[in-house]
Amino acid sequence: MRFLILILFWVNLFAVSVTYYGGAGEVDGTMALVQYKNTKILIDAGAHINGKNDIPFSVKNIDAVIITHAHTDHIGRLLKLYKKGFRGKIYMTSPTAKLSKIMLEMQNKHSKTLSSVNYVTKLFKTVPFYKKTKIKNINTKIIWIPVFALDRAQKILYEIGLLFQKGLIPQNTKIYLLSPTASKITNLYINNPNWIDNKKAIPTLENTYFRSSEFLKNRYIKSLKPPVIILSTSGMINTANSLRLLPRLVSRKDVLLLFVGYQSPLSFGGKIQCGENPININDKNHTVNLKYKTFHIFSAHGDAKDIDCWLSNNKNSKIFLVHGDLDSLVKRKDDLTSKGFNVNIVKIYHKYTF
Repeated sequence: MRFLILILFWVNLFAVSVTYYGGAGEVDGTMALVQYKNTKILIDAGAHINGKNDIPFSVKNIDAVIITHAHTDHIGRLLKLYKKGFRGKIYMTSPTAKLSKIMLEMQNKHSKTLSSVNYVTKLFKTVPFYKKTKIKNINTKIIWIPVFALDRAQKILYEIGLLFQKGLIPQNTKIYLLSPTASKITNLYINNPNWIDNKKAIPTLENTYFRSSEFLKNRYIKSLKPPVIILSTSGMINTANSLRLLPRLVSRKDVLLLFVGYQSPLSFGGKIQCGENPININDKNHTVNLKYKTFHIFSAHGDAKDIDCWLSNNKNSKIFLVHGDLDSLVKRKDDLTSKGFNVNIVKIYHKYTF
């Protein structure tokens, strides 16, 4: 189940979607919106013969337009895009650009929008035949995962290994583990493959970069080229390398922070989860621009379902609830009490006799 959730998350993160706003069950008005993560590219902007040429989406988030050829049913809505606020580049070949200018002038010669054609054509970006053209860098900007040195770091590396096997992570992705302690423990896993039930995940652990001091230099972090996955301790971003990374990454828009463990509300991880913005780090305010996602599936402890299964044959047992937030413990006590169990939430330094 945990791996299935990860697969769904990564598929969603890397999936390409296409939405058609014309040319669907018709021979005119061709226009398709291609989306990859936060990148949006419009393929053609054609007009409909029946005159229904609205733009049913915000154009300000469109990164670029690609024109396949100069027919009106492929370029006829370019002026509409401009009026709606689009100011990005419109890519096409040089012949298509020259033909499109004439076609747009013809289309608008009897309207007040003829002068707008010149503004639109200034957005044209001609590209040669058979030459690859980069429109926008849409690599996985940086994925940062704060982890606990024992168990959580190795568990995440293991899951990353499985995702590599499924082809859901680019093969050129670099993985950095920033923790001397986590590195030592991970090496134990590498040298004891019988500790892991899927030995095929081991090569991923072996290809992990174990760096700390050099990595944390500003010049090194700024020069990082995605796709990159960074694992660092502590898991709550309150000490060690995670805390050192925080001021360097928190204000970057190209960082995706994945929480894979509990975050105390008083920790920096908890503050980010609670939406605190800006956050104060070493008496300096930092704007939170990074994106984050929380997973509740990596706990080393059995969940309520596991415990209920074990308790099913122990109805007469006295239960002591420990290791949890008070609110969560109270809810758990109410749940177990309703099922007929004798439940106590333990108090510190209190001696229980039974």
